[in-house]
Amino acid sequence: MTGGGGPSPVRPPWITARPGRHRRPAGRTVGRHRAADGPEKPRAGRLVLLILTGDARAGDPTGWRRGRSVLLGVDKKIAKTAASYGVRGLPGGDAAAGSQLRQAGRLSRRDLKRPARAVDFGRALGVVRTVMMRDLAALERSGLRVARPAAVFYAVEPPLADAVAAEEYEQLALEACVTWVVPGRSTPLMSPLFAGGARILSDHDAVAEEVVHLLRGASPAS
Repeated sequence: MTGGGGPSPVRPPWITARPGRHRRPAGRTVGRHRAADGPEKPRAGRLVLLILTGDARAGDPTGWRRGRSVLLGVDKKIAKTAASYGVRGLPGGDAAAGSQLRQAGRLSRRDLKRPARAVDFGRALGVVRTVMMRDLAALERSGLRVARPAAVFYAVEPPLADAVAAEEYEQLALEACVTWVVPGRSTPLMSPLFAGGARILSDHDAVAEEVVHLLRGASPAS
């Protein structure tokens, strides 16, 4: 990722045009639903960033494929929950400006493709925070009742915890619920810095379900 300003804060089209439903006119009713015996109230929503990170030059291609599979699995599973999730896939490269905020369940392999070059992790975290704030603003403008955002990392290799990464990560952990998934052999190598205020999960066959369980535990009621 690079710090080149990130994507423009445009309202995602799926907020006003949900699959299988007629388009509703934009305005004060966007992102709202009517209670059985009362006035309309904001629909529950949440932003989830799915971040694939690692050494693009030396990383094992098998590890990158596995990480992409896990994060796509998380995307598909949260689409089945009651809340309205906005999801953005962020590969550990310089593709942030070309990524899109999507309705949960709509991510593809291209959204999490392996980057073409190595990336400074501290700088990448800065981009994650910038993108997160812009996406939150877009969801809130739509009228959704947005819960605290979530950032789910799949680390093909443990990231370097240098001074810049430490500062950026500390801020991210204050602003979002952070979950890490790492290959089992790498779990002991994760810096204690990344454990603060976060959950670190060893990869296993059902890890996508475990991540979704954690996300749902902090989700708003519909």
